[in-house]
Amino acid sequence: MIRTLVTAAFETNPYSCQNEAEIIDAVRADGRLSLSLVAVDQGQVVGHIAFSPITVEQRDLGWYGLGPLAVTPERQRQGIGQSSGS
Repeated sequence: MIRTLVTAAFETNPYSCQNEAEIIDAVRADGRLSLSLVAVDQGQVVGHIAFSPITVEQRDLGWYGLGPLAVTPERQRQGIGQSSGS
């Protein structure tokens, strides 16, 4: 389900290499997918975000990277990926 959503979300993006779903698969297979969240609207998954640990200059600083953030094409630009915090 997440793979399908992510693939569709980036399908027509001119800046995408079309490998976002593979990135999530690889991070998950490596056991480094720390947090995977979905946005659900009326029982339908409409968005996904992934968080995984990152290194800086080969050093583990305890930081996490966010992404890719994906929203179904028909729901893009409607605020689903927008922060609601102040």
